[in-house]
Amino acid sequence: MLSPPKSNLSATASSFVPVIATTTTAVPLSLPLDVNHSMTGTTENRYHKHPYKNDRLDALIEQLAKRYESTDSYGDFIRDTRGRGDLHPEIATIKHPAAHLLSRFQKVGTPAIISGSPWTPSKIEAALRRGPHKSSKNGIEFLRNEYADMIEKQQWIVLPAAMIKHMYGLRLSPLGLVPQRNRRDRMISDYSYFDVNADTFNIAPSEAMQFGQRTMATMSTATRDEFKSDLRLIQEEVRSGVTQDYTKRKDRHWEIWLEYCDSCSIDPFLSSHSDPVPILQIFAQRFRDGRLAPSGKPVRSKTVSDALCSVGQKFAVLGSDDPRYNSYGKIDFCLSRQYKSFGKKDKPPSRVKPLPITVVIAALNFACVSSPTMEREAIANMICIAFFFCLRPGEYTGTTTDDQAFSLEDVTLYLGDRRLHNDLSPDHEIEAATSVTYLFTEQKNGDKGEIIAHARSGDSLCCPVTATIRQLMIHKREFRRRNLPYDGRIKLASYYNSRHVRVPVKAAQITKAVRWHASLLQPVTGIDPAQLSARSLRAGGAMALLAGQCDTNTIKLLCRWHSDAMMRYLHQQSLPIFQRLSSKMFNNGSYTFLPEDWVPAAAE
Repeated sequence: MLSPPKSNLSATASSFVPVIATTTTAVPLSLPLDVNHSMTGTTENRYHKHPYKNDRLDALIEQLAKRYESTDSYGDFIRDTRGRGDLHPEIATIKHPAAHLLSRFQKVGTPAIISGSPWTPSKIEAALRRGPHKSSKNGIEFLRNEYADMIEKQQWIVLPAAMIKHMYGLRLSPLGLVPQRNRRDRMISDYSYFDVNADTFNIAPSEAMQFGQRTMATMSTATRDEFKSDLRLIQEEVRSGVTQDYTKRKDRHWEIWLEYCDSCSIDPFLSSHSDPVPILQIFAQRFRDGRLAPSGKPVRSKTVSDALCSVGQKFAVLGSDDPRYNSYGKIDFCLSRQYKSFGKKDKPPSRVKPLPITVVIAALNFACVSSPTMEREAIANMICIAFFFCLRPGEYTGTTTDDQAFSLEDVTLYLGDRRLHNDLSPDHEIEAATSVTYLFTEQKNGDKGEIIAHARSGDSLCCPVTATIRQLMIHKREFRRRNLPYDGRIKLASYYNSRHVRVPVKAAQITKAVRWHASLLQPVTGIDPAQLSARSLRAGGAMALLAGQCDTNTIKLLCRWHSDAMMRYLHQQSLPIFQRLSSKMFNNGSYTFLPEDWVPAAAE
């Protein structure tokens, strides 16, 4: 409670920031209250010992004291007292680099990590005898009202000092008042007096709120507002540079890092550690064996390196050096060897099986001939289009948050050399189109403005051009039926239900259709349906080109692959290619060397 300067100073604590006072272990919220040190006697006799008239603050302290004694743990007391915080429940969803950090503060409070040993009882008694700053003597009435307001707002807790002075990890700071010009005085807690500030780890880098050597506090109001606006715009641009799913995964990695550091009482920014690599390695090991992984199961080496990469990138965003790198700008040797060790123990990667075109033909015949419905036709059309254009699921289905699926305006049909207009050209010209192009806008690994094209395959059903025409006409007929203007922003991979509501074609529907038809054709193809999914169409189209002896560079161009990894996999899986190899090796294996010539050592 508050009292004159020569009286004992009551201990106060924020209702959402537990005080921590040890070098290695934080005070757990589950810590039982030390009822043996509770004050005895009636409530009034316990702390109504001051020369001031009993007021609102006394009543509030009495309520808090009774609640404190009736709860089983410090955490229960805090949760019962603080109520709902001011932060929005969905703070984690805002588009801001600190959203995940604010969300964590909302759930578990703001960490106060203290170095040094806990205060001794004699030091606590000395701090209480010292009391508040002399400045508080001139504003007792103001302070009592201020504290009562803050208690009612669930921002602070005031308890009798004798009730909590034996609490483990307790630290005290003297109260004071700072005079203000033309406004009421400002209440402070002087955390510098008993070295509380000096003993507290700075968990945020000093550069976090600085831009060069100048802070926003030195700017004029207009300049600062413009600067903040530009800063928010830049932050949004940084976040939009990757997909939402990718951003969420990175944010989750950082949350796991904070939880790991909190559990070990480690400064999350490692500012007090001259060698942060061992801490990173332990984090990597725990993530690897599943203790820190979101799934709770062991993960592959690439997943571990991605998690540590997220942590390092967050350091960089907040203005600190990436702790993964050494002074030469390379991944630390110990971390690199740890990644390599994990990689050696990884199981072989499970790649998708390429989908043979027989399954595509079966799906088209079923949807367009034997049992036609708009939903089946749309699904079969997209299966065909994805096969021929070697598309990823996010490029031809409406299931990802990336919003990468092709729109109607991304599709262009040609009749010979003449370009057709999807809206204005008559239907008979649209249906007679001889080629089609797809324009890449936001698709993965597709440069903006990149166009891929196909002509007719020679089959009326299994053809990229006729499948595109059928899918386009689904939308055009619906526009006419409902007397709606043509809308090129509509996603190509969609259809309309019985209530004329547009429904996106989902990857799960593609996978289900592919596996159903593959199960019927398993005696022919020899492929287990469980090994196929919506991702198999891309590999299936590439495999068809490879089996047709298409040039490797052409395949990579159509599939938009920037590396040779997938091509190596397809070569290993292609039976037609390997069927020809043994005969070539047999017929050409008789060779001779010039006299005294040796096989180069590198070839041995």
